[in-house]
Amino acid sequence: MQAFKSGKIVVEFADFRGTMVRHEQFLMPDSGRQDRYWVRTAQGDLSLDLFNKDLPVKRGHEISVLYGCVPGGELRSAICVFNHCEGRLTPLSEGKALHEELFPRSRKNLPFIACLATSAVAGAYFDWWGASAGFVVYYLLKAESAKRNMLLVNGLNLHLEKLSKGYVREATRRRITRLLARNL
Repeated sequence: MQAFKSGKIVVEFADFRGTMVRHEQFLMPDSGRQDRYWVRTAQGDLSLDLFNKDLPVKRGHEISVLYGCVPGGELRSAICVFNHCEGRLTPLSEGKALHEELFPRSRKNLPFIACLATSAVAGAYFDWWGASAGFVVYYLLKAESAKRNMLLVNGLNLHLEKLSKGYVREATRRRITRLLARNL
């Protein structure tokens, strides 16, 4: 599968295909629920854990699960499930959720430090009027960071849409081929 790259951020995508063999449901203490679907693949039984999401799949259905992960990372996040028996694509995650899960937000002190430094230097030259320059620098750095994250999430959403539509195209091609073969 095609990886998503944006600057230093890389998200690899892969999928597995198999037959759903078992479904377990657990109630969480915070009034939520966890669903665990077991999928039998050539590599053995793999689990798919979902939290507070419905997956319209029955035992015996052939499904494909698309997931994303960081290179060399153990954490995998399910993006969508395609049910081959019903021809149904079920999205599980979007770009923003995937970004937050794979790249947890770290507290960056650069805007705050730049604010203090700018305020101190400008305050020394322009008296108390210079202190406001630090706030301008702080908000400019925060706005630039928010814009960068928004562009990254939008790019990730477009990539996820392209990958998930591949399953639908493949199923449609197979269905058309089968119908054409029937008419010959």
